[in-house]
Amino acid sequence: MFKFIYNSNSLEDQVESINIPKNAFAYLNWFFEEQKNPNNESNVNKYIDSLQFFIMGNSYIAISFKNLYQIYKERNKCNVADHLIFPILFNLMHGLECWLKSGTLSISYLYNLEGKIKKSHDLEILYSEFKCNVINTSLGSIINKYIELNFIEDFISNLKLNNVRFDFARYSSFESGGVSQSQFYCGYHNICIDMSLLLQFYFYLIQDFRTLISYILTCCEYNEVPNESGYAAFIAEGPDFKFDDISDIDTFIYQHILGVI
Repeated sequence: MFKFIYNSNSLEDQVESINIPKNAFAYLNWFFEEQKNPNNESNVNKYIDSLQFFIMGNSYIAISFKNLYQIYKERNKCNVADHLIFPILFNLMHGLECWLKSGTLSISYLYNLEGKIKKSHDLEILYSEFKCNVINTSLGSIINKYIELNFIEDFISNLKLNNVRFDFARYSSFESGGVSQSQFYCGYHNICIDMSLLLQFYFYLIQDFRTLISYILTCCEYNEVPNESGYAAFIAEGPDFKFDDISDIDTFIYQHILGVI
């Protein structure tokens, strides 16, 4: 049997028996294990779900951004983007979905709103829910003064304009009314993605939206109501970066997306 999933309690014995270095393992429980609420007790770590959505979103955005960036910098050798654009876009959309759900859950926790998120993968629905909560809280003034979210709205509108389903990057067809239907790109039209503009979208997403969600989560941790001065101090203390001046893509991802250094 080809075993690749181990219980960490017996990991050291396994490492010694198969002679594999310890850093050859990827741990699935990183931030999740210590933060879970095993007994489902009320009012215990209420914002943990939003934090875990944020962590998961970081991971999907990181791998998506790295793949696209490397393909673009290598000048799309062998036209490999025609194949890899699908997992790249899937990871982007799923990562954004996780961040939106993280933001909505965090706001619900901070302002004692209805604590459920819509059971949907539709970015338009999730973004509308997030934006509605932002506008109706003190976060609205922060958005108006510091952050421009039109780039997300433009991205979603562009998807809608092309009749893009949420699963377009997962399957080339879908079932509707018992009949198999092709996705919007299956046909004679030359549907393409401008990778340079998509990279700019990632930049704004990481710089503005991820920073906002990170700030909201920090407010949850310290049980503070978000305010303009608090956000100004938060971004002033954070690391600064320029998209045109990325000398090391791995360091950029570790620091600005995954937050591991």
